[in-house]
Amino acid sequence: PATPPRLQFRRPQSLNFAGVGRNDICPCGSGKRFKNCHGH
Repeated sequence: PATPPRLQFRRPQSLNFAGVGRNDICPCGSGKRFKNCHGH
């Protein structure tokens, strides 16, 4: 069987959160605000 095509959406493996404000969009690509995603 053929393998399904890979999704185009990829998250970077190493992220730099320096300088990201709590209400800014998270640089991980989730579309969530940083405080609700990686800003614990």
